[in-house]
Amino acid sequence: MTPLSSIERCRQEFLPLHRDRVDVWILPIEREESEFQILKSFLSNDERERSVRFSTPLLQRHDAIARGKLRLLLGNYLETKPDEIEILSGKMGKPYVKLNHKKDIFFNLSHSKGRLIYAFGNVSELGVDIEFQSETTEIDEVAKRCFTANELSVYSLMTSEEKRKVFFRGWTRKESLLKAAGVGLTISMMEIEVNLATLNFSEWQKVQLQWEVQKTWHVRDLEVKGPYCAALASKNAIPNVRMFDFTT
Repeated sequence: MTPLSSIERCRQEFLPLHRDRVDVWILPIEREESEFQILKSFLSNDERERSVRFSTPLLQRHDAIARGKLRLLLGNYLETKPDEIEILSGKMGKPYVKLNHKKDIFFNLSHSKGRLIYAFGNVSELGVDIEFQSETTEIDEVAKRCFTANELSVYSLMTSEEKRKVFFRGWTRKESLLKAAGVGLTISMMEIEVNLATLNFSEWQKVQLQWEVQKTWHVRDLEVKGPYCAALASKNAIPNVRMFDFTT
């Protein structure tokens, strides 16, 4: 596999967006220096400055790769060179494309332990989250801080093995909803209630976000390879989700 393989595969697999579909891309964070330098060349000065603020060189590198691949994919959808796209941040930090391009586009990204995930659509705001299901996470303690009383009553009845799966399902569902709504860390996860009794939402599920003017949003799980959980959220229940998974 050459250093440029995942970039070329992104280009080869690209197809236009449609109003009845969300495209989800799952990509590895490669370590090849030549690919890293190409991706880094796509970044704006602000993005480069943002990357160097991370605490370690590895985190700095991962952020630059994630942003570079975002620009690569956006460039395909917008038919624009990756380094010519103007990406701005909303009040709570959610990125968006300045509206001087020909096509409307909504997008979001997340990364966890070597995996990148991106969602693209042209109908409504999107949020996506991916999490590595770490065996060292103290899930019972964290659950008390992010699950509602109703959710905890369901969670407490599960076996240890079930709890770990359900914890990460619940976390990614809530995180994707917060990201879709663009509220950052201003809203607690405990202000969102999802159905933990169902381990896999293969279809959209309605969730009420009480602080939003339009309270009804939608969330669904995404099937990903390996010990990861992922979820996608949208204001609208867009009929189709198309997956491009280039991980092994």
